[in-house]
Amino acid sequence: MAFAGAEREFSGWGWRFTAQRADFSIDAVAEEVTGSYLTGRLVALVLKAGDSFFREPVTGGWLFRGDNAHLLYWLGHSLPVVILVHDPGPGVTYWAHITQDAVMYTRQGWKILIPSDQVLRPDARQAFSAISRGTRTRSRWRDAGLAVTRAEATTATPVGQPAKDDFPAWIGSLIERFRHAVEDRDLWRVLWDEKLTSHGARRPYMPLPGRCGGSCARPPTSTCHGRRTPGAAQSTSSSPPGGTAGP
Repeated sequence: MAFAGAEREFSGWGWRFTAQRADFSIDAVAEEVTGSYLTGRLVALVLKAGDSFFREPVTGGWLFRGDNAHLLYWLGHSLPVVILVHDPGPGVTYWAHITQDAVMYTRQGWKILIPSDQVLRPDARQAFSAISRGTRTRSRWRDAGLAVTRAEATTATPVGQPAKDDFPAWIGSLIERFRHAVEDRDLWRVLWDEKLTSHGARRPYMPLPGRCGGSCARPPTSTCHGRRTPGAAQSTSSSPPGGTAGP
């Protein structure tokens, strides 16, 4: 019912609605259409339905909770992701744009507000059009990784300091946490794939003290912006000042 209702609504706007049967938690993709032309501006849709999604009413709507694996996937997706929550009683579907700013973190996990005034109906078309035009930067996986890391840190039980005899077990618990948070999920992408975490092709470097007053982020070289850095060595020799090679 929720799927059919969403398809009917987007089709009524003139948008193209395509089911994603094999995708991981993305149920459909809606594409904006201008006149009779497809625009290539897409929104990924997550569809939920049932009374269970309306059991946490708060001021302004309801709270939706999820796991960190889905949060990482949605925030790191190449398309903007919108969750649709269908209330089967009145037959109304509400929506929320899943962004890092919209996510709230608690000891029980992350949550997001499904606003009661954001109803999937004709007057929501303009908002969805704006979402479809949003820019998804190459750094989205870095941002997603930071969000999920924050969620993991918020909900994790403190490890504490180990006793001397418990040190090996303490190290083992840290390794297990790392494996669970990184290796068992897609966080490894953030740590090992530079293309997902940098805005451009150039790799960032930490400033080298003593060059440019410590304010230059260029890699360590003997020149800075085409000028010889005062005090920079003229040679790659490891000999100390004075020309002697040591004892």
